[in-house]
Amino acid sequence: MRLVHVVNIALITLYLAASAVTYVDLPDRFPTHFGIDGQPDAWSDKSPVMWFLLPLIGLASLVVMYGVASAITKSPGLLNIPDKKRFLQLPPERQKPVFDKVKAMLYWLTATITVLFMAIQVSMWQGAHGDSTTTTMTLTMVIALGMTPVLLIVFLPGLTKEVDQQVKAYQAEGGQVT
Repeated sequence: MRLVHVVNIALITLYLAASAVTYVDLPDRFPTHFGIDGQPDAWSDKSPVMWFLLPLIGLASLVVMYGVASAITKSPGLLNIPDKKRFLQLPPERQKPVFDKVKAMLYWLTATITVLFMAIQVSMWQGAHGDSTTTTMTLTMVIALGMTPVLLIVFLPGLTKEVDQQVKAYQAEGGQVT
């Protein structure tokens, strides 16, 4: 799981650094909203607050997701997973591998959110300089609409399998799970 942490730190660092470097050459106005056609339809005057708002939301998202990942082990009842009833009957040492899978999904979702925000910021930069934003906004929509289902398809079957394995192992040790 160490790889995902390196990826998240690298992505948010790159995002913040690129935002700082590009702010210098940002025109007096830049797009802050895009229509369904990928073209800018709302603009903002150049200010550090407006330019760094999305990167700071990305950083806050990272902090919140890592906080949630940490908090779920303290309050397992808040977790919404397949076979939750059986999962909650497991002792903490048998819940840990399941938590690890949930945390991995949250961490990779964080990376996806950061990439999504980065793609939006690139579109803002392109639009500010009069370049076409259609390709980047199309990529943004692919990320937004495609990656979440992919993450669910990748992680949910493994999560269900992990709960089953932990229940079987616990029952083999003489534990009771209904």
